Amino acid sequence: MGKSLLFRGETPPSLNKVKGYFTQKGQNELEAEHFFMFYQFKQWRSKKGNLITNWKSLASGWIMSAIRMQTPDPSRNTQ
Repeated sequence: MGKSLLFRGETPPSLNKVKGYFTQKGQNELEAEHFFMFYQFKQWRSKKGNLITNWKSLASGWIMSAIRMQTPDPSRNTQ
């Protein structure tokens, strides 16, 4: 089972593709690099060890998490 099967005949995305996608979604390149390096290290596998078949869907979830972490939670206001 080679990496070519990972994305149904395509190779895993390049860092430039990931940066382009993140930029298109309004995120910075540093966040794209974090995403890319994280999944590159994991050999493009999920938490359960399954090969990732849709990196854009995964990236969208990553972006949503990043946005939530950047947005202050008014319920935590201690003033």
